[in-house]
Amino acid sequence: MKEKLILISDTHISNWTGQFNEEAFKAGVELVASELRSSDANRTEIIHLGDITDEGVFVDYSYADEVITKEFAWQGFPKLWEQTHKIPGNHDVRNVGNTIWESFYGKRDFLVELENLVIMGIDSCEPDQNGGKVGDRGLEEILRLQPYSEDKRTVLCLHHHLVPIPNTGRERSTILDAGDVIDVVFEAGVDVVVTGHRHHPHSYTLARGGHKLIVINSGTFSANKTRALAGHSFAVLEFEDQQLNIRFQGIDDYSLYRVGVQSTETLTKDLVGHGSEGSLITRIVQISDTHFSKGPAFLKDIFQQGIKAIKDEKPDLVIHCGNLTNDAYTEDYAIARPALKELQPIPLLVVPGPLDLYPLGKELFIEKIGSLDPLMEIMDLHVVGLTTGSENPGILGRARMSRIEEEKNRTNKPLVVVMHHSPLPVPRTKLQGTLLDAGSVLFFLTNLVKVPLVLTGMDHFGHSVKVHDTVFVNCGTFSNPKVKSRRLYTYNSISLYDNGVIRIEEVEIISQTRHDLGWFQLPELWAQISGDFSEESLIP
Repeated sequence: MKEKLILISDTHISNWTGQFNEEAFKAGVELVASELRSSDANRTEIIHLGDITDEGVFVDYSYADEVITKEFAWQGFPKLWEQTHKIPGNHDVRNVGNTIWESFYGKRDFLVELENLVIMGIDSCEPDQNGGKVGDRGLEEILRLQPYSEDKRTVLCLHHHLVPIPNTGRERSTILDAGDVIDVVFEAGVDVVVTGHRHHPHSYTLARGGHKLIVINSGTFSANKTRALAGHSFAVLEFEDQQLNIRFQGIDDYSLYRVGVQSTETLTKDLVGHGSEGSLITRIVQISDTHFSKGPAFLKDIFQQGIKAIKDEKPDLVIHCGNLTNDAYTEDYAIARPALKELQPIPLLVVPGPLDLYPLGKELFIEKIGSLDPLMEIMDLHVVGLTTGSENPGILGRARMSRIEEEKNRTNKPLVVVMHHSPLPVPRTKLQGTLLDAGSVLFFLTNLVKVPLVLTGMDHFGHSVKVHDTVFVNCGTFSNPKVKSRRLYTYNSISLYDNGVIRIEEVEIISQTRHDLGWFQLPELWAQISGDFSEESLIP
């Protein structure tokens, strides 16, 4: 049984704003029609992922309905637009366009059940805002997919992108509660999330807790605002047995996707977990947000308990992911330096957070702690620390990305990249500190240099997720009272094994209760450590 989805997004139809590319639209409809005529799928559904119109006004909706119906009818599919599943985009809900949407298309969400697929569309838009939010009701809706996940493949449709997209400029994921959405998507067992909004086709593979998630952005179908050489495009997804075939189809002659760019994913669960580890080769303790100061921001007793717990852990390395101090004042660093010495003789690497750099911190950090971009080789790892600036959101920048590439080229050891800000949304954070250049950084780390492990310390909440073959681990607060988790003051214990398995545990300082944040296997890491690799060495 083969089932196919054709994803269209960001048509931006209007006859007065100048943002609608009618030539691209007609060529795209012709390609979609050809796709339908040549399809060998048992069932094909078309989904429009939002921004049907450019300004959400009545004349845009009327013109869009007329143009789309006419073009599909011209290709021999007069009922196709009526049968297309639709969710609004941020442009559709401008100028109170959400009420006009309802008069044309009815509800702003949908649920479709096929033989082997269940497809849910959710409105992620906030009226008159470019950004979006799923919200509590939307999160509850996503959990409705959980009962289907055992027997069918589940697909969630949103307009706004869930993770940062490369080649879209210095912008972050624009779902305000994206971190919470990712958590719920994993909890619900969703297999695929499809989005629009950013006008550039791309896909990521995420994994956590034994579950694999494919996140796909479809690009723009007919907006004049295209990105780089992607041009106009749409996406075709084919589901058959355990396989998902993804094809990005360019519309313009100049598009990099004109001949179709395909990839195939296997929709199976990752069985890495308890009992799958090999021999321990390295243990890292990750801490963040100590907030050293004379005031209530620093909990000295908690810090002392944490130091004792870390020493009992007997790690090979301790990594501090920033916000060492609370205000970057001289007295803060005067407390920080002797406090950190209590970890000796355990090697320590510290990167600054935004609170460590302003107003006096840049000079004081270098004087009292060390380099803003520290390096360390320990055991089988090459650790690269990087500063991401004194602001929220932070920025990594092209120069520091180049430095990561240089460090990879000069070592044969696996890289560990350490910074304060994360390129991924963190739960319970409202997307405040994510890197400004998150899309470029995420693509760079996961697709270009393929860093096995990235450690961050943003916003006091511990979590982990694998993107392609890169594991991202964020840390909670070590000794600051502003705790965003019910696990209170924590550090992460990261164990690396000789078969490429990484186990991440979040450890509560007071109770010493340990919680698994994730088990992952990275074949490339195994190969670099052992100097050998074969498929037989992987966990089945």
